[in-house]
Amino acid sequence: VRSSRGKEFIRHLQALVEETATKQGGRVLLLSHSLGGKFVLQLLRDVSPAWQDKYLRGWAAVSTPFGGAETSLRSVVTGYNEGIFTISDKAFAQVERTWPPRWATLPDPRVFVDKVLARKVETENRVRECSGVQARHNRVMP
Repeated sequence: VRSSRGKEFIRHLQALVEETATKQGGRVLLLSHSLGGKFVLQLLRDVSPAWQDKYLRGWAAVSTPFGGAETSLRSVVTGYNEGIFTISDKAFAQVERTWPPRWATLPDPRVFVDKVLARKVETENRVRECSGVQARHNRVMP
């Protein structure tokens, strides 16, 4: 499920590619970074192969979390704040839970399988056990 803002962004991206290709008189080479790669991938899923042949020369994705990111789940659940010492983990968790890109980059169980992401003295939490986190928090992917 994509948000209305995500759909709007992809429409704008498609229009930008078409406009750039037309003005430059050739096909476009896309370069995306981080979450931008997930948006480009969705664009490529939405358009036809004929559109891709007409407008695109290629695509390079840099540091895109196609399979999700461990830090996203850690941030949402525990408030892992990547070493920022001016904000508490608890406060950071509240902020992270309101940021749609975190939900869009939760670890994919098909990629992380049985990787332990959090550990208590008594228990371990694996990706497949946390796959309902997004649904429980009523989050929509961008």
